Amino acid sequence: MNMETPKTEPPKLHETRVLALLQNHRWRKNLCVPRYTPAKWWECDLFELTPAGYFREYEVKLTRADFFADAKKGGYDHSIKIPRDDGWGFNPATVKKHDLLTAGSTRGPVQFWFVTPAGILNLLDIPPWAGWIEIVLRNPGSNYSYFVENELKAAPRLHKNKFDPRSVDHARRTMYYRYHELRIATAKND
Repeated sequence: MNMETPKTEPPKLHETRVLALLQNHRWRKNLCVPRYTPAKWWECDLFELTPAGYFREYEVKLTRADFFADAKKGGYDHSIKIPRDDGWGFNPATVKKHDLLTAGSTRGPVQFWFVTPAGILNLLDIPPWAGWIEIVLRNPGSNYSYFVENELKAAPRLHKNKFDPRSVDHARRTMYYRYHELRIATAKND
């Protein structure tokens, strides 16, 4: 009779699990809202607001292709008007998120991290304005495997402006709903 403990499959790494891990280490000190879109900015996989009022962003990328596609993320800036070719009015300017982060735009976060599974990127892939956190599986092949964060590059400070105080209440209300949404989704995926 074989009395060996059956090996279990290691847990799968998906965005919801990564967000729960990131949020779990930060929510006691800071306001953390998954999938939140601050005014005049792009959706943040995880939005963090420190007690001092600074906005931080964590962008989860599960594949190398997804990481490089993120650089193409853009949108329209209606505060910048470009004359139309036909002379009949103006069009909004197209701006890219990475260009604003490179310039240290005060519309964006004070600090920005890419969060990836272990082994899909190297340090040379990470832009100078971003930090990098790898998610690493500990004790693979055992019944007690789990994921941990490993910060490989600290995020530099991009600017010194605080998050708009008028938007804090909106972020808090959104957090209430996103928190419950994340917990329900995590329970379903386990």
